[in-house]
Amino acid sequence: MRTKNQPLLSWLKTASDDDVAETGTTRGYLRLIGYGQKVASAEMAAGIERATLGTVSRQVLRPYDWARIWPELAELPPTLNQMMPQSSPADQSGKPSGNSYSTEVA
Repeated sequence: MRTKNQPLLSWLKTASDDDVAETGTTRGYLRLIGYGQKVASAEMAAGIERATLGTVSRQVLRPYDWARIWPELAELPPTLNQMMPQSSPADQSGKPSGNSYSTEVA
């Protein structure tokens, strides 16, 4: 089953042509990756992570082999973005979601 990459698709909606060019591919190919029809190459995954400022990580783009491609990343502790639960548009109300994770940063 194809899995959508919603963070990538959301980023694409607002990305400028310069932002897209920084990924090393085209907007159309990024859309195919976003809809799960294509897989980003290792080089492209790094470019997407850089262009999205980490919103879309290499680990998400290549979930089955990222640790083999980038073993130095497998040894690092998770980033704050990776530890935070993903919020949906419904969670934007400002009301507590009822989960035990705090989204505030001290």
